[in-house]
Amino acid sequence: MNSPMPELLAAIAAHPDDPFPRWAAADWLEANGQPERAEFIRLQIEIGEALASVQDSLDLEYQFEYRREAAARLDRHDLLPRIQREFDLLRVHGERWLPGSRDSTTWRGGFPTSYEITLADFLQHPHRVQLVPGGVIRLTEIAERLPQPPLDIEALLKPGGFQAFTSRQRFADPTPGIQRLAACPGLAGIERLNLSLNELTGQHLGMLLASPHLGPLRSLDLGSNKIGPTGAEALARCARLNALETLSLWFGFIGTEGAAHLAASPHLRSLRHLEMYSNQLGDEGVLSLARAQGLHSLERISLGYNHFSPAALERFAHAPQWENLRDLNLSGNTTLGDNGLLALAASPLARRLEKLNLGTCNLSAAGTRALASPAFANLRELSLKGEDNTHDAVDLAAIGGSPHLARLQSLWLESMGLDDAAFAPLFDGPGASALHTLALQGNRLTAEGMQAMAASPKMRSLRVLRLRKNSIGPAGAAALAESPHLHGLRWIDLQECALGEEGMLALLRAPWMARLVGFSFGWNKLTDRFALELAKQPFLSQFQRLDLGLNCIGDEGVIALANSPYLANVRRLEFGSNRLGDAACRALADSPYLDRLEILILTDNPATTSAGRLPLWQRFDREGCKFVFGFRKRAEDERSDPEPRQPGDGYRDNHNDEDEEDDDD
Repeated sequence: MNSPMPELLAAIAAHPDDPFPRWAAADWLEANGQPERAEFIRLQIEIGEALASVQDSLDLEYQFEYRREAAARLDRHDLLPRIQREFDLLRVHGERWLPGSRDSTTWRGGFPTSYEITLADFLQHPHRVQLVPGGVIRLTEIAERLPQPPLDIEALLKPGGFQAFTSRQRFADPTPGIQRLAACPGLAGIERLNLSLNELTGQHLGMLLASPHLGPLRSLDLGSNKIGPTGAEALARCARLNALETLSLWFGFIGTEGAAHLAASPHLRSLRHLEMYSNQLGDEGVLSLARAQGLHSLERISLGYNHFSPAALERFAHAPQWENLRDLNLSGNTTLGDNGLLALAASPLARRLEKLNLGTCNLSAAGTRALASPAFANLRELSLKGEDNTHDAVDLAAIGGSPHLARLQSLWLESMGLDDAAFAPLFDGPGASALHTLALQGNRLTAEGMQAMAASPKMRSLRVLRLRKNSIGPAGAAALAESPHLHGLRWIDLQECALGEEGMLALLRAPWMARLVGFSFGWNKLTDRFALELAKQPFLSQFQRLDLGLNCIGDEGVIALANSPYLANVRRLEFGSNRLGDAACRALADSPYLDRLEILILTDNPATTSAGRLPLWQRFDREGCKFVFGFRKRAEDERSDPEPRQPGDGYRDNHNDEDEEDDDD
């Protein structure tokens, strides 16, 4: 009897949201000697369904650390063993299921949906694309890995091949590449096209859109190109974009004329997400969008940094076509101020919004009081972050005390310069009762503010707490550690909070630490004493990432951590800007518990010699593991060490201050 698998794969590709063909495939695989493959499919289906409610805010396909955080948000601790099993199965068997697969491969419902390969890999093994039926192939880092131009697009885009193409070649002249792309028959199979950061002009975009091979695109990213009004006009006139759902034009220089072209287009009726961030729209451009008749399907629009007036926002918000709009980004429009927000509050759009970003909009008390009105009763996410929203008069008491904001789940109040007194009413009001994420980075909170937060029963729903760059000190850490209301926490960021050794040791004793799936404690002057204590904590076994960069940890502490069995699941380990020497490096290299390590950052440490580096190279120079050295030299080695320190070797240069977790929420 013939195998039913081809028919099942076809059914999965045709109906990706239907779990039944996937269940059937799992049953057949188990019956035919592939129980691990079957188990993986079933686990992914079950976990995906359980986390469906946060699918929009997290990458839940392959990034298991994100899945863990999502499970923690939903208080689904029962999922954590299954998520770990999911990861283990893929780590052990993934290469057999999909030869050449990497961490960048994404999986959904047990099957790959995207597969990242280099140009060299593809040209050597073109058959690999056939292993991903209905999936997506992303080609990235081409310029870095294969610097020899030009990109042979014809060799890549075969008819019936992959469905997405990403090119960030940054050609001095992109014309030849665009011409080859436009002439390639394989373009017909592309559904998602990312051409951001390619120095494209409107003329180049016109060449591409005029291609007879252009298929029914669903997503088009043209961010950070110079497409201008000419490119916007080409987009507006292209009838083959009638299935387009996502259009990204950030930093596109389209201006008011370009906005008018897009607004008048009859071909963008399927568009759900429009990214217009920083496009010099001004009042005229926003008013054009307000008059648009073909954008009624929009669910999300970003108008950040376009410098338009409250009057233009009022016209936009009262436009009748925004029946489906739920997510509005107005950040960076300092011209709006309180009058802009008051105009929005008086509109029918305000009552539909679930996500609103007002960062850097120059708000004060009058504006924030408007947010507390019934007009915004459906808000789930609110951002007021930004250096221009720094008035002491900002009325957080109104937000915290509003019964109309009782559904608010995420609140971002970063870099507002607010003190303990400003935050105190927020912590204990109805507006805080449903918060899952509270971001307070870069304010003037002290131990007193932490005591108020720790004492509030309204903090019981918190899952993610971000306090970076606040001077809460040891007393503030102790207050958090002793709180009876923070047992829901799953992630905490206390980087650069002047905690000191005593504060951190107090946190290690907090009952809720055992339930965390991640933390960031960098830049707190932590020493070996803390590392020795941390190495004894069983809760570390829950972590896939451990960031201890920007501290004062030396060999003794790192040796203890390297020999801790609780680090067996860690995939990313950061010790940048500490005091590591050869002994610490050898301990990491000899650790029996770091077999799953994928990223090791040791930049900007005091010194090491080849005696320290060599074992690390021998242990971790393998496929799927990235490690960064860039050690500082000892003063006595300056003349003898032939390897000069290169620009970018420092930890701060390799470590994004807004670390990856800031994007997870």
